[in-house]
Amino acid sequence: MWTLNELNITTPGAEVEYIFDDVLGGERYVVSFPNSYGASIIRNPMSYGSQAGKYELGVIHNYPKNIADYWPLCYRTPITNDVIGWLSPEDVYNLLVKISELPDNPLCTHFSDYFKDMMDTEDDDAGLIH
Repeated sequence: MWTLNELNITTPGAEVEYIFDDVLGGERYVVSFPNSYGASIIRNPMSYGSQAGKYELGVIHNYPKNIADYWPLCYRTPITNDVIGWLSPEDVYNLLVKISELPDNPLCTHFSDYFKDMMDTEDDDAGLIH
């Protein structure tokens, strides 16, 4: 169960981790759902809308499942193809509900597979850091 402090609202089935950003002096919430999706919610001097007290949200995906600390942004969902800024706490909550309802077979899996395959390559010409 997750509660956004400013609204005292809950999202069933979610886990949340609050992280204080030492570098930018802001806040970050990482919310994860059983469908392998989640959200990275930030408010710091570099985030969209922070000067107005608003939040920025990015859809994240745990792939492969159960790999701790591997939650890349997912740019291929019906919710957004980018991060979303200038969000009120109510906006954040509404997006979290939509993220929690995404099907367990995520649209961004093929990107994660592609990324994993690229990182496993032995070809230094690929321009990747191994």
